[in-house]
Amino acid sequence: MGLLTETRSQRLAFDVGLKLRNADGPAGATPSSGFVDPFLAVQHAREAASARLSFAAAYRETDLSQNADLVGLAGDITDATGSATRRYANVEMGLERGLDTPVSYGILARVENTTYHDGVATGVGGGTLNDTKRHMIAASLHMDLNPAVWLSNTLSYRLFSESGISGRRKTVDLASALQLQRPLGDLDFTLGYTDTPEGYRLRARMNRQYETTAGQLQAGLGVARGVTGDAYVTGSLQFRQSVPTGRIEARISRALASSDQTDRERLNTSLNVRYRVQISELSALILRADWGRSKDTASGLRTTNSAVGITYARDLTRTLTLEVGLRHRRQRDDVTGAARSNELFIGLGRVFLTRY
Repeated sequence: MGLLTETRSQRLAFDVGLKLRNADGPAGATPSSGFVDPFLAVQHAREAASARLSFAAAYRETDLSQNADLVGLAGDITDATGSATRRYANVEMGLERGLDTPVSYGILARVENTTYHDGVATGVGGGTLNDTKRHMIAASLHMDLNPAVWLSNTLSYRLFSESGISGRRKTVDLASALQLQRPLGDLDFTLGYTDTPEGYRLRARMNRQYETTAGQLQAGLGVARGVTGDAYVTGSLQFRQSVPTGRIEARISRALASSDQTDRERLNTSLNVRYRVQISELSALILRADWGRSKDTASGLRTTNSAVGITYARDLTRTLTLEVGLRHRRQRDDVTGAARSNELFIGLGRVFLTRY
């Protein structure tokens, strides 16, 4: 359910939802039934005198045994699996000044908290995940060099603490981006430096976006130095196009970054394909295939996830949608071995949106 109110100077958005599930299976392996996976999010922003003050908070529960988004079209790999319920909460506040001037600056503070309940959660390589907390503060500077060229710089400082492990991990990150506006799509260059407890990480990348009548193409190619001193080729390629029968989306990505679960360096590789076949104005068939691999660059441990599925969706009303589908998932890690599952699901969803 969503609530949105917007004026010339402020915007307030509120979203809340949950799932109703009835599950059956072998003793000790059946996920919880009833109202599950609640989420809550609120965003507020206010502008005045070339400045913006923003606030956001969110809370979400996820049953890891039923988490369908192993890898997503956004390119992120969800390497947390197991029998536990993950509870994630975050709060952030930001202030930006000089929005109507060639030079603007801002500051952002965020706190994230992740806990696991009623089971065991495992990460890359099959290692057990602990409760974590992350604090971050960042300062940014944005300059309009001319109407078609922008330069952005961001400096951030993060503290990461993990239950059962003494001390806190400190990370400093400096990132710069130069963006050039072009008739067919933007071109940007990024440079980054990250100082971690294990060592420093460097990255450089070029991204190009093409907008045509046939579709949208985004391509990026870069190189990164990991904390171990090894060099990696990174990049991404994403394509979206509307076809006479529906819409197709495809993405391949390879990135070097710190894990949200453990704050250790990961090499993430993913491939995602989604094809929506529009059967009629009210119904569609959705085919989806996902593959992702996350590797710990220090230990070499890996976790590979894959999923294929087919879903039939039909709009019963303007706000009510029926979904019936079949999903097959596989997982393999270097500690616990391989696992697979098949899921037949029926879903009925309704969207409540109030705008005034």
